[in-house]
Amino acid sequence: MIYYFYGKSLKGTIAVLFELFTMKYATNEAFQKLASFDLGLPEEQLEKFFGICSFKTYEPNEYIFRSGRKDRKAILILQGSVRSFALIDGVEHNCHLRSVGYLMGDPRSFNETIDPILDTVAINEVEALLLDVGDLERLAKEDSLLMDYYLGVMQDVISVLAHRVFTFVSMDAKGRYNDLMQWSPDYLKNTYDKFLASFLGMRPVTYHRVKNK
Repeated sequence: MIYYFYGKSLKGTIAVLFELFTMKYATNEAFQKLASFDLGLPEEQLEKFFGICSFKTYEPNEYIFRSGRKDRKAILILQGSVRSFALIDGVEHNCHLRSVGYLMGDPRSFNETIDPILDTVAINEVEALLLDVGDLERLAKEDSLLMDYYLGVMQDVISVLAHRVFTFVSMDAKGRYNDLMQWSPDYLKNTYDKFLASFLGMRPVTYHRVKNK
């Protein structure tokens, strides 16, 4: 799952969020990371949303989710970078790379009849909010504003996955690299080259040749 929440001040909601998360956040600095995201929801709906979340920290290379799990969990990344991959014949194939401001997990979590097949691992130190997609769907059915938010998430799922398919079908290695750098230039700073190469469907030697041209 790959949905960006634009970084704006929550202004009138800060007091509400602080009350909700004071006991879960160890420092005011961590709280400010949360407060930098604007989910576009009024205070009442924000309180409901954060009521289904819990604050988590992950060390580099720590597994966040494992393939074959039965839950429908996802995380909203507050700090760090995360990758999801499929292990095929002993080789990791990175399907998703996401960093600060994204909701991350296996898109199959939206289908309660299909078990997620991707492993999700922290690339570096990660702080995130953990939530259950089923809980989000339940809230959406009960509240029209949260339904609008949920539908916006779904629209992002479709558009981002459609773009990823388009780049693999219509672009060569150089085109895919340039497209990724246009969309997410920060990946060069916070993600290892070997992960970017796999994500772009390249061998490491091809990736380095394209990158250094």
